[in-house]
Amino acid sequence: MPHETLVWPGWDGAGNLSASAREARYELLVSHARRHDLGLVLTGHHHDDDVETHLIRRENGADLFGRAGMRPLRWLGPDVLLGRPFLDLPREMLATVVAAEGIAPVDDPSNRDPAYDRARIRLALGEDAKLRAKAARDLARCKEARRRGEGALAGLLADLETTGRLRCDGGGAVVLDHTALSDISDRCAGHLLSRAIVAVSGRAEPPSRAQIRDLLGWLRAAAIGADRSGNEGARGTRSLGGALVAIEGREIVLMREFGRTGIPALPLALAEPLRRGFAPEMAAPVLSDGRAVVDAGSWTGFAGARIVALGSLGLGGRRIRCLPVVVDGAGRPRAAAHAARARLAPGIAPLPLRFLTRRRLWRDLFDEEA
Repeated sequence: MPHETLVWPGWDGAGNLSASAREARYELLVSHARRHDLGLVLTGHHHDDDVETHLIRRENGADLFGRAGMRPLRWLGPDVLLGRPFLDLPREMLATVVAAEGIAPVDDPSNRDPAYDRARIRLALGEDAKLRAKAARDLARCKEARRRGEGALAGLLADLETTGRLRCDGGGAVVLDHTALSDISDRCAGHLLSRAIVAVSGRAEPPSRAQIRDLLGWLRAAAIGADRSGNEGARGTRSLGGALVAIEGREIVLMREFGRTGIPALPLALAEPLRRGFAPEMAAPVLSDGRAVVDAGSWTGFAGARIVALGSLGLGGRRIRCLPVVVDGAGRPRAAAHAARARLAPGIAPLPLRFLTRRRLWRDLFDEEA
């Protein structure tokens, strides 16, 4: 069978081995897909894997959505999808099909090593049919709850956008009308805030449920106070998960936080180009700060060129100091986002970019039955 083996340099000993290996595996697959301009990666995950994931996440205290296990379709990056076409099929069925084709699967002995949580759970499921059946039923219930919950969230997002109570501005921020959180459940409002924070911060992991509950309580109290006083000038800011959440009059603005240590620079020589098909209008699209696609095509030839935040040059207020700027090896600005150019010397070239805020806000809200 024609194939290409992707090699992981190995674990550096930090953190969890299984998690590090899983992250590295997906990074290798995404890089491979980008080199070949492929928008979809398929994996062989099956129903038994999904049940094991459900139990692992339950043991780790995951919420209902987390306990719903793997998704049949999700984004690995802004430009590459991960599909799991065998997720409803049991391992035994796939093993039978593979054996019938005369294919000998690779055997990984770590799959039977009880030192690993997944292996321990796999062994327990194999020895207890009742446990296996109950876990499968619980997983199915969690999946249905996630499907309903995310369907409701998608409907809420669509309504907020249609009525103008939610918008993604040109600087990568999410702007909510102060009434957007007033007539929805705590759970739905929490998921909305969590997604918005992830969308604007560029991070992969959301804040904890306790942090989101605290933030929601603060925002709702401020909205109630504004309604009672008729105060159009309410102000207040909190920091959470790499984002600033600011109350600005009758609006809630969620934006990227520059932070005490700033935003790490992206050396263009090390930046991995995204799929050309994802941004065909760009010569060399790269992902900047996890939240924007920047065309680095004109600047990759400059020795030491890198993308930095405007704030790293000591410029910009909180709404624009996280905007990307291309600097050369000597640190001289060469190109910048539109709003940042006004803060720099004349002659700075425009930097083509596309913020992924809305895409990240809607991330993985697929209809799993479609």
